[in-house]
Amino acid sequence: MIAPILPEAEKLPRRLAGKADRVLIDKLNYHHADAIYRRYQLEYAMTQKFFTEKKTELSKA
Repeated sequence: MIAPILPEAEKLPRRLAGKADRVLIDKLNYHHADAIYRRYQLEYAMTQKFFTEKKTELSKA
């Protein structure tokens, strides 16, 4: 499991190549990192829009 999806997630497919035969991309109700998102001004990465964009990018890889 890799969670949460953070900026630059597009690097994951290359890093996972040969290590995973399947990847499930799912938006979990994962709020343990909310304070970290806020501390580093990454609130935009907590949105449905961000998840949808990253899911699309990762699905194409």
